[in-house]
Amino acid sequence: MKRIKSGFVEISVLVGFAIVVVVIAIAYFSHKENLVSKDPRNEIPVESVDRAPRSDEQENRTPEQKPTEESTQPTVVTSAVTATASSTASKPNPVPASPVEAPSGVRLISSASCGGSTCYTLGVTCEGLTEKQIMLQATSPESPKGAVVLGTGGHSNVLYSRQSTEQQQTVKTLVDNNFEVFELYWKSGWPSAADDAGFRKAMCGYAQAVQWIASSKAKQPQTMCAQGNSAGGFAIGYGLSSYGLESVLDMVILSGGPPTSRLDVSCFGSTNSALQGAVWSLDIVGRQIVDVAMGWSRTGSYCRKGGPSSVDRVKILQDTSLVSPTETRDYSFPKTKVNFVNSETDYANATGKLYYDVITTAKAWYQISGDEHGVDQTANGAKKIRDLFLTECVAQ
Repeated sequence: MKRIKSGFVEISVLVGFAIVVVVIAIAYFSHKENLVSKDPRNEIPVESVDRAPRSDEQENRTPEQKPTEESTQPTVVTSAVTATASSTASKPNPVPASPVEAPSGVRLISSASCGGSTCYTLGVTCEGLTEKQIMLQATSPESPKGAVVLGTGGHSNVLYSRQSTEQQQTVKTLVDNNFEVFELYWKSGWPSAADDAGFRKAMCGYAQAVQWIASSKAKQPQTMCAQGNSAGGFAIGYGLSSYGLESVLDMVILSGGPPTSRLDVSCFGSTNSALQGAVWSLDIVGRQIVDVAMGWSRTGSYCRKGGPSSVDRVKILQDTSLVSPTETRDYSFPKTKVNFVNSETDYANATGKLYYDVITTAKAWYQISGDEHGVDQTANGAKKIRDLFLTECVAQ
């Protein structure tokens, strides 16, 4: 009996020893396997595994890493302007971001309500001239579809709608047809604003004011048009040919000429028979305006006297003419349609035609009966101007 019991004990010891050996072996090989799996040379790149990322992985990825449903489509870059437009869509009459850069030579002096409109006083500085003041009266419908700038002739120091009943009706018609109207005039008249520097440089002020309207005040600057008679017309002409307004204005209407295409010929005559129609008679008020703009009213009133003049004075007027034979001008306006509306026998027809002829892009010439220089003040002229605005003032 003792021998059996002793044998049983021996067997138990052996079994226990075997179990210990097995446990130690398992632990050893498990540890070795873990060491091998941690070797970076044995890791599989995560990107090569074709599996859907877990939700916690999606949240922890950067925007560039997060997968989207559109990731297989072409990338569309959305500008900040688009975001701004969408955020203001619910507001009435949002002002779209203007593509026109604000001119550096304009400062807003004052703004005030004026009988249903808003009136602005601008200080304008350009071309080395001293600051001059330009006045604006803005009248806007509830939902404008575009903007129109209107200017007057002569010294251009009179509000458009106060010059005649026809012009007043033009402003009303435009507003009734959802155009925002900006009436522009010079506080002290444009000739005195020239600082004896001539026509072209003085008109930089008009161009700056129009650019300010487009960049800062027009509610729908994508569509902008302008009209001016005589001085108001050549202000637009210089703005297009010398100051880049073709990037702002979609359609313009020049009436009463413009009379400044060849100022040298208009004042001093010419031996060229093709230019005889551009010579002004001695009673044309424009002669006195030339003398003021050039500083000659204090030294000799050379244009008012007429007749041949010195080579230097002829050259000065050639340099400042709208169709200059001595200086480079731009006469290609791919984004601006130029319309001319003149009376049949007005003295400024010939000079207006000189400017019309050099324009190489879209243009049209219209004549009304009569001899009035103030075309936009006549019934036929004002009607034609209104019709052109209503049919052609659209974004180009």
